[in-house]
Amino acid sequence: MLLTFSLLYVAFLSTRLLLLPSLPDATTVLAMIYSTLKRTLVTSAFWVSTLAVPLVLTTTELGSQFLQNIDTSPTSNHGLYLGLGTVTFSQFVVILYHSLNLSQKSPKYIQQSTHEPYSFLSAVLKHLTNLEGFVLLTTYLSLYWTSQKMPTSYYTYSPSIPWPSVFLSLLTTDFLQYLLHRFEHVLPSIYKKTHKPHHVYKSPNLFNAFSGSTGDTVLMILVPLFLTSRLIDMNVWGYMCFGSLYSTFLTVIHSEVEHCWDEVFKAWGFGTPEMHHYHHRFFDGNYGHLFMYWDWIGKTAPRNRNMSRKLK
Repeated sequence: MLLTFSLLYVAFLSTRLLLLPSLPDATTVLAMIYSTLKRTLVTSAFWVSTLAVPLVLTTTELGSQFLQNIDTSPTSNHGLYLGLGTVTFSQFVVILYHSLNLSQKSPKYIQQSTHEPYSFLSAVLKHLTNLEGFVLLTTYLSLYWTSQKMPTSYYTYSPSIPWPSVFLSLLTTDFLQYLLHRFEHVLPSIYKKTHKPHHVYKSPNLFNAFSGSTGDTVLMILVPLFLTSRLIDMNVWGYMCFGSLYSTFLTVIHSEVEHCWDEVFKAWGFGTPEMHHYHHRFFDGNYGHLFMYWDWIGKTAPRNRNMSRKLK
């Protein structure tokens, strides 16, 4: 993953240099390289940390010893516990990162003029205990797993993480979420009963990610998750990675401050807080969450609709 982020940043930096009318002086180039290196390290540290549990369990001797001491049969709930534990761990990584990001000397707020201060600890507690958030997601996953209704592959502990399946699951879930998100906005009667409570946050903060209504969570999160699980084969390790990346992405795009990876992610079509804040502020466009591809194809991205409104 470190190599992946490094390549993304190198490609981005190279493109920026090539697009400049003339090459900058050596000092400017060195400053750009230093900034790129710093962003690469922070980005890699954050995203790798959110995946620490499945990475350790599939690549280290500690993981091998752990697996030898647990029941890995399909009727065991250890896979469920590992999945829920991974998502929980990744959310604590997100909370720690966000605390550090806010503590910077001059954090860059997405909507500076409308940002409202809040109690960090109270927000964390609400974020983790929202009925329509992790409580509902945990209930869904627990019932789905223990009922033995998940596809057989989800109960297997293959030797490695199936990264193509993980990425394909993220794309598929986000595509389905995009469609249902647009559906909610198109039908006022559905919107008022499901998605409107989430849109009370015109200038959201990171901890508003799963605040809304039970109907919204069911329609826009649980339905895509269920359909994706029926379409794409996955093992325990892959679903752990998928769950971590999915929940982390949905959380960090609601951040009230910019991330050091935003510029690169935006260039590569990944979701960013700026894109999602636009949706919260103006109630249209940017219906995708993890990726911008569906908005580009559906012509609902600002650049497709000539939207000139600004957030600041």
